[in-house]
Amino acid sequence: MNNLLHNTLTRNTAKILTGNVLAQIISLIIYPILSRLYSPDDFGVLNVFCSIGGIFIILATCEYQNSIVIANKNAEASACLHLTLIINIIVSSFVALTILFAKPISEFFNVPALAHWYFLLPVYIFFFALWNILQHWYIRKKLFGEIGKYQVSLSTSNAILKSGFGYFGQTSFGLVLSMTVSPIIAIGISIGVHFKHIKELFLTNTTHIKDAAKKYSNFPKYATPRMLMHYLISSLPILMLSPEFSAYEIGILGMAMTLAGKPINILTTTMFTPLFQRISEMVNKNIAITPTIRKIIIFILAVTIPFFIILYFILPDLTLWLLGNEWRESGELIRFMLPYFASVLVTSTLNFIPDIFQKQKITLLFEIVNLIICTIALSIGIAYSDFKTGVLLYYLSYTLIWVCEGVWIYHLVSVYDKQLAK
Repeated sequence: MNNLLHNTLTRNTAKILTGNVLAQIISLIIYPILSRLYSPDDFGVLNVFCSIGGIFIILATCEYQNSIVIANKNAEASACLHLTLIINIIVSSFVALTILFAKPISEFFNVPALAHWYFLLPVYIFFFALWNILQHWYIRKKLFGEIGKYQVSLSTSNAILKSGFGYFGQTSFGLVLSMTVSPIIAIGISIGVHFKHIKELFLTNTTHIKDAAKKYSNFPKYATPRMLMHYLISSLPILMLSPEFSAYEIGILGMAMTLAGKPINILTTTMFTPLFQRISEMVNKNIAITPTIRKIIIFILAVTIPFFIILYFILPDLTLWLLGNEWRESGELIRFMLPYFASVLVTSTLNFIPDIFQKQKITLLFEIVNLIICTIALSIGIAYSDFKTGVLLYYLSYTLIWVCEGVWIYHLVSVYDKQLAK
């Protein structure tokens, strides 16, 4: 126990976990209020807005933010950060031009109300991408406590804004505006309090930026398409089902994805962040990593499987009690997602490993296969006009691919350790 408490990885994980747990508590407290202030149709508008924005958030960094952590020297890391900032500005500006087509885009997704709030999309994209960049700089500097503080600031401001707008009857506009403004507030707090840690970011030149773009070109070549496909697959139920089914059904599904996905994302981020830094450091020092990875996998499965079995039997009633009568179906949909989230907790926590070993090309192939299979699964539900069947087939397909990718990642780790032993 003494070794565990004084372990650097444990301490860094605890710093992030503290902030993330507080952020999650805030979210859980506020959702019973929000579900009574906003209708499923309002959340349907928000889900489509965020699904579109998420695609461009990935393009706004081209995954170069990962090179900030991997770079050998601070000067090179700073150049990588400047490179991602430039890309972010370009992509956000391009999205601003699409405001001219807000109405036809909204009609395509069968959410006419989206046209009124589409002008917020480039702002939403820029600041979420900006945080992705700053977060990786904090990881490099081992400022894990600051990541937790951002999460708390984001959740708190989001909860206050959504509650306030909902109370005054601003419906879907309140949800979209809150999602846009809250990261601005959280980033402002982070930069304002810890400016001394980021002022060195301004020290670089054009040559270094060009060199960084060339050296880490695998990220835009392979990692960006991979992450783009990964996000597309994750958002596929919203993007494919919204033109065919009502905003009400999309809102129910979106709530299920949020209630189940948010804590899972927080847990994976909590473990991913210090592990990324630690495993990168171990590989740079030629240290075996299999024992660490094996312990992480065993721990996750030992906790997850019994907990999810209990959840399966209580989810519909729990959702009914937590959110109100309109939302019981969300609990039923979360049942379909449990095997998927169990596989995500393992594989997503370790998905930085292919980046460390420059295996982005293979992970891209995984995403291509996944996109094809999941599209077919949802198409079956659409063909039979059966919303729940489409969702169930989608999550079963997705689970299968996650398990296969997890096995491959563990194989990479084993091969690396065997090569060290030679």
